[in-house]
Amino acid sequence: MRVAIMTAVFVAGVASAHAAPLTGDEIKQQLAGKELKLKNGRVTGTVTYNADGTAKLSLPALKVSDTGVWTTKGNQICVTWKAEREGKETCATVETVRSKVYRTGTGVELTAP
Repeated sequence: MRVAIMTAVFVAGVASAHAAPLTGDEIKQQLAGKELKLKNGRVTGTVTYNADGTAKLSLPALKVSDTGVWTTKGNQICVTWKAEREGKETCATVETVRSKVYRTGTGVELTAP
């Protein structure tokens, strides 16, 4: 179950069924450099996608703290955590739900400050 949650958590923000995925440039502009609150069902925490391509994840309820790297490929955000997902890269689309609120293709909701 933890792997399934982490698969969903690694990424940033699916909006309404009518929203188009953000482009790679839009992902960088809207998510990079911000500590984002994340919610996946009952799991909450924070994820930061730094402008230098590094990333930080914190899920206190699961006692998870990890670092890694991120990039964009086409219209997807791709993250490789050091520990979670056994260091395998995972990619997902990101859509805008409303101002400063995003959802990933895996259903994780991200909220920017």
